[in-house]
Amino acid sequence: MRRQQVISTELLCTECSNRMIIARKEKKQKELYHIKDLFCFKCNKVTKHIELKEIGLVEKELEFSNDLTEQEQEVYELIQKSKVKRKVFNERY
Repeated sequence: MRRQQVISTELLCTECSNRMIIARKEKKQKELYHIKDLFCFKCNKVTKHIELKEIGLVEKELEFSNDLTEQEQEVYELIQKSKVKRKVFNERY
């Protein structure tokens, strides 16, 4: 029996824009923008996380898209918010 390949998936907290990575088996991958309830260590509570395969690719795709759905617009804003937080953190430390 062949071993299944494991793929890393990025999740984005909807409250604080914290990025988290989980591993999923290749055959158990979820659709783009799947919402998962997980514990966020920054919020210190269980929050909704949006599942993105690779945040960088999704950001580029949304950035150059002309007509975004409401959900896509929210995801794009969360990604931008996350980038600003990372930039501030890197400047401090």
